[in-house]
Order: sequence, then structure tokens, then C-alpha cells
Amino acid sequence: MGRQSEYPSELRERAVRMVFEVTPNYPSECAAINAVASKLGVGTAETLRNSVRQAQIDGRQRYCKLSLCKPLTQSSGASRSN
Repeated sequence: MGRQSEYPSELRERAVRMVFEVTPNYPSECAAINAVASKLGVGTAETLRNSVRQAQIDGRQRYCKLSLCKPLTQSSGASRSN
């Protein structure tokens, strides 16, 4: 079971929206994340970066490369011959 987030979901959603809105005004996404994190008082920019990445994956703006993200089929190992 995961740990309870210390930040309310409303704050997380607002911060992610702000990052998407202000990123064109900064030289990099990292700079935008740092700026928004400091403005909203988020402890570390890494916390906000994780939320931004998850929002991008959920919105299909970023592809999750982990094999755990893709559903495994029952027949994936059945085609192997001994």
C-alpha cells in the first residue's frame, strides 16, 4: 500500500496545470517545474516533476517504457516451442 501524499490532490492538479501553462516562458521544462514548485511551496521540485510525468503518461503525451505499463497477454509465452 502506498504512502499518503502530504499535498492535497487539488494542489497537485493546480501545480501540474501551471507547469503546462508556463513551460513556454522558460528555457526548459525543468526550469518551469522549479519555478512553480517554489511559488506554490512544494518541498522539492522532484515531487512536482513526478506529478507532471504521471499527468503526461495519463494524457498520453508521454509513453511509459516500463513493461509493467503494458498489459501482458496469456498467449505471449504460448508461441514458444520447446
